[in-house]
Amino acid sequence: MYTLEDNYDKNVLKTISLLARGIQDFDQQYKEERLENLPSLWKKASAKLHLIGLEQGLKQNDLFPLTLDKQMEWLSTPLTAWPYPKFAELFSLEDDFMEPILYDFSVTEFCIAIAQEGQNPILEQDTEEFVQLKTLLDDTGYRYLRKFLIDNPVVRVTDRKVLKQMKNLPNEVQSKLWDLFYEPIPLTYVSDKTVNVCPRCSWTLFKDLNGDYKCDTDKCKKLTRNWEEKVRSIENGSNLLRVKRGIRRYIVDPGIIEMNLYKELCKIGKDNGQFEVELYPNKDEYDISIKLKNGETWMIDVKDWAVPQQLAFHIKPFSSTSEYAKAIFNSTKLSGRKIRRKIKSDL
Repeated sequence: MYTLEDNYDKNVLKTISLLARGIQDFDQQYKEERLENLPSLWKKASAKLHLIGLEQGLKQNDLFPLTLDKQMEWLSTPLTAWPYPKFAELFSLEDDFMEPILYDFSVTEFCIAIAQEGQNPILEQDTEEFVQLKTLLDDTGYRYLRKFLIDNPVVRVTDRKVLKQMKNLPNEVQSKLWDLFYEPIPLTYVSDKTVNVCPRCSWTLFKDLNGDYKCDTDKCKKLTRNWEEKVRSIENGSNLLRVKRGIRRYIVDPGIIEMNLYKELCKIGKDNGQFEVELYPNKDEYDISIKLKNGETWMIDVKDWAVPQQLAFHIKPFSSTSEYAKAIFNSTKLSGRKIRRKIKSDL
């Protein structure tokens, strides 16, 4: 059962995530010159933050303001400096490439990250069919489907390599793959008959009025050296599709870290011959399992959250039905290096 303190933490994190989504809506509408009023999510989050402050007995000057000019001052200030209880603790980040600031002349990477960590019913609709298929597929079929989506965020349906990969998918998936998980490239993402894709996640890039490329999240740019120089262009056409935005967010994006870690662990296991690696065992009960020669199984689950405290309210325990000698749970960005070191030291 949550304590009153737990409820406060949960309400704060949920409300800040809601505010971040409202800020994103504001920024997008402003850039597209269709902003008439503050987005409803921004208004709702502002009222909730103000109410939380009242419930905490804060002084009038310490309450989240309800006027836009004062709000903009707050939004450009690190959350750790906001005069609300525990904000310094809740929003202190380990990463040195990102400050807990929501808006600084534009949406910040932190704002995008924390917005993505909250629930988004619209984007979650894109994954409903995936969740339903998960219950119908066996372990192998599920693994191939998830891997296919991660490997092919933008796809040309006539590509021979793609058609070869599709043969690994169950028949019931092949027949409706494009309809369930993909969509045509929006015209706003097409420039001079070409589509630009992100060097990190390989999803489509939007070019703003200043000619700058924008991915679905600034995280991709922050985590990729010389990001703009590595942008690739693909010739557009009616047979070019991209995964739906919700699939990019919930499957492709976390899958990048999972796949990179899996490949590196496979190499370590092959080099030392001490273990074998399995991806998404028991239909993604956890991310990776390591099976040692002595019969032990180690479980690894990697979470990529900007605010680990927010993850605490979403985390699920490891299964009690699976037998394992060691479970490794890591929520730190760029955590693959630490996990590899730990595995090597424990072998």
